[in-house]
Order: sequence, then structure tokens, then C-alpha cells
Amino acid sequence: MAYESDVGIVLDILRKIGIDRLGYWDGCCCGEFHIHGVNIDVACGKGRNKGVYISARYDDFCDPDTGKTDENLLQPVADEVVAQLEEKSSRAKGWPVHFRAWEKSDG
Repeated sequence: MAYESDVGIVLDILRKIGIDRLGYWDGCCCGEFHIHGVNIDVACGKGRNKGVYISARYDDFCDPDTGKTDENLLQPVADEVVAQLEEKSSRAKGWPVHFRAWEKSDG
């Protein structure tokens, strides 16, 4: 399959494997995983604020002017993660999305 962008690769993997398997769900939808330089961190709200936290490791996913994670570029990834959470988890709908700068603790 040919990809138009690196975001296309991330979306394809998310759709083929699913966040429940990528995040190793074991009774909870919390999980953190990396796909092609994108860190996806899901918090259910029990241990910390509920939300989807996305950061990018590589310049391909960053705004060239600011060096920060490009929210517009990664919005389709966030939308896919939220859609799968709402479909597959038992947690309430309404998942806030937070784009953040890459941190060394992200892997």
C-alpha cells in the first residue's frame, strides 16, 4: 500500500491493529504506545485527568516555525483514537485531546 504521508502510516496501523491491542487493555482503556514516531497516551480518568495525549518525536510531525507537535497534521490521528475509544471502551464519551511537546519520558 502506498501512503501519501507519515500520518497515513499511523492511521493505517491504528485501524488495522486497534488501540485496545496497541494499548494492552486489561480491564482498563489506559495505555501508552508509539507508532512511527507518534506517542499516544490514553488516560481513563481514574489515576489522572481523562484524555488523549499526543506528541510527536520527529520533525515530520512538527510545525517548522515553532518546533512543537503540529496539531493540524495529527488531528486525524486524534480523531481515530477518540472514535475507537468511544466504540470499544466502557468509559463515557467526551475524550479531550491534548497535543503536547515531546518529552524524554515519552520514549
